[in-house]
Amino acid sequence: HMDRMIVCGIADQEIGVADTEGALQTDRQPQDSRVGGIRRSEALVKFLAARLFQAVLVVWSAVTLTFIAVHAAPGNIVDNLLTDAERSNVELRARVIQEWGLDRPVFIQYLGYLGKLVRGDLGTSYVQHKSVNAIFAEQFPYTIQLTITAMIIATAVALLGSLIISNTTHPLIRGLYE
Repeated sequence: HMDRMIVCGIADQEIGVADTEGALQTDRQPQDSRVGGIRRSEALVKFLAARLFQAVLVVWSAVTLTFIAVHAAPGNIVDNLLTDAERSNVELRARVIQEWGLDRPVFIQYLGYLGKLVRGDLGTSYVQHKSVNAIFAEQFPYTIQLTITAMIIATAVALLGSLIISNTTHPLIRGLYE
């Protein structure tokens, strides 16, 4: 019929039929705002849980690939840790093998590695003879300082670039920012 037309209310995502007087007739039932709020919060929780799972999966993959790469690298792990002068010292080699658990099966080494990482123990630096956590703690202020400096420079470059592009019609300059 010509006296009815389909309309769409974009603001509230409502589709219905309007009669000739303009009254909208829909099949949509009024919803309690709490019900919609709960559904949105459930969706948010599911989204965040999925992202957290993905983050854990990425970290686990990186840790596992690192472990595999260290063990698959050419040569002996002990030889890679020791200097040329230290490699000939049999007692030192035996102590390093025992300290690092290299005398245990690889799967047991992997489980121990994961267990320490989960507890936040990043081990000891063989070169610096210090806890890796302590080394990170010493370097953290410099890392924050470098990060803030990089953010300031990136923001300044972005603002300058947007000002330049907004005031020019030159195709080369516009092409750099598009």
